[in-house]
Amino acid sequence: VRNYNPNFGFIMFEYSNNEFDGTEIYVDGKKIPEKLKDGLEIVVGSGSHDIEIKSPSKWYSDQTKKITVAYRENTTVKVDLPPKFSNVKISI
Repeated sequence: VRNYNPNFGFIMFEYSNNEFDGTEIYVDGKKIPEKLKDGLEIVVGSGSHDIEIKSPSKWYSDQTKKITVAYRENTTVKVDLPPKFSNVKISI
């Protein structure tokens, strides 16, 4: 293709809670076809992007982030969905 100059970067997702497997991801308001899994990497245009990670259950809140992806560089998004619950300790 004549005069084709790709201007892209990569987003990598990291998380430690297996409950987040299969979570839906939106980039700039558009749902991506891949679901969250360990080592997921997606290609996007370089520049600023709004990332939204939808909670897989009613127990966690959604997460939104604004990131900047540099040309041909990896940008890591740490997925840490805030819980909607808390631990309760009952003493008798």
